[in-house]
Amino acid sequence: MRLLYRPYWRYAIADAIALFVSVLIVLAWFPLSTEVPFQKYSVFVLIFSCMWLIWSYICHRYVPVKYMKMGQDIRRLLAAALLLFGTMCGYMALMEGRNFSIWVLLTIWLAMLGVSVVFLVFKHAYRYALDADEQPIEAPKRIPQSVLHPAQPILEADR
Repeated sequence: MRLLYRPYWRYAIADAIALFVSVLIVLAWFPLSTEVPFQKYSVFVLIFSCMWLIWSYICHRYVPVKYMKMGQDIRRLLAAALLLFGTMCGYMALMEGRNFSIWVLLTIWLAMLGVSVVFLVFKHAYRYALDADEQPIEAPKRIPQSVLHPAQPILEADR
């Protein structure tokens, strides 16, 4: 498996939109301990988003769906998500003076993971529904079979 490949940009754009929505939901609607969450977490969110896209590219998440199976795609998503979480925990440890919340990281990460799993399921379901590559399996033609025992009338003595 080579590191450099031509990504399918629609998946990267869908990830970027999902990142934007996840961050917006967490920072705008969840009660946080800071008065100005967008100012405090702006650099953090930018690094999180860039690292999500980079780890997803490295883990080959942007390969067209016709080259992937569902299980393989889920494993790649989980690998990218776990690498991102570890990277962001390391970043938070380096920036301990900024007092970033692990709960904010976990909430954004889980929201993005959930959105990615839903997108992945719909992506594979759509491909499965429109699977023009495979021909339907047909049963082999069978020749007519004769009856094993010919029918005989029931006699009065057999009743």
